[in-house]
Amino acid sequence: MSIGIIGESLIDMIPLDNGTLQPLVGGSPFNVARAVGRLQSPSVYLSPLSKDRFGDLLCETLVHDNVQISSSTRSSKPTSLAVVSKNKAGQPAYSLYREGVADRDFSVEAILARMPHDLTVIHTGSLAIVPADIEKIRQILLNARERGITVSVDINTRPGVVDNTQNYINAVKSIIPLCDIIKASDEDLEFLGLKGSPEQLCEQLMLAMNGGVSAVTLGSEGAIAFNGSDFVRHPGFKLDQITDTVGAGDCFQAGILTSLYESGYLNPTALQALPESKIAEALHQGCACAALNVMRQGCNPPTKEELITFLNTVSPLTSN
Repeated sequence: MSIGIIGESLIDMIPLDNGTLQPLVGGSPFNVARAVGRLQSPSVYLSPLSKDRFGDLLCETLVHDNVQISSSTRSSKPTSLAVVSKNKAGQPAYSLYREGVADRDFSVEAILARMPHDLTVIHTGSLAIVPADIEKIRQILLNARERGITVSVDINTRPGVVDNTQNYINAVKSIIPLCDIIKASDEDLEFLGLKGSPEQLCEQLMLAMNGGVSAVTLGSEGAIAFNGSDFVRHPGFKLDQITDTVGAGDCFQAGILTSLYESGYLNPTALQALPESKIAEALHQGCACAALNVMRQGCNPPTKEELITFLNTVSPLTSN
């Protein structure tokens, strides 16, 4: 069984105090693939990688982090770039260079051909679900559903990357009914026009889904998830330092997926009967993975050993 990931791989250009930019590997689905691999669950990255030097770096990083890739995933197009800036709270903003890039150089048929026979989950989201690429993604997810593969999506909106906001909102909403697992931040859902308490946001997602579990991240306050009958809320962790939040949501997603994988619930049938205790375990691991990541620069997912040590030494904040 394996977890397949589709979506952007790019180089984040991170500003340093001396005014220079440091290149770091990134991209939300790429980060998820790395994080899943570091947590010792079988991870397969399915989108193309460039043949340029940055593409080599992305490829080497995946291999180092126990992620499977296919030799047919290399593209002659260049690697996508994201110039990152941060506000005083460490929240990132991105200037993206995404036209004619490698990770968008794919067909539905090519991705389906790369999918392993033992694929258990297909995960995507973020820049992969913008209007320009949504039809290809929708066809891949439809095929996955027909094959009994769990569909996971991290909405992870990037409002500045498209000119027509309503088209973007429509594109994202069009794939929610295909999802077995969906994760969004409260800011994502506000962009989509959803309003209410965290519980109400989870419920609104679930109503549009195929069943399974919906999760909403709440920044430093942790996260909440819903399985159609039970709401489970998990507080954040008390941290001595926060470097930045780049990749925190991606590490959270990987924590959720690997927890459900380890407990045997990462298939559509099992997800329909996901007990409250397993949601709590998944949120605990997801929040811990995100907490470890925000103490580091850029996206630097925890290993399985680091996660175990953290969970044995750091406690969540008390829930309100």
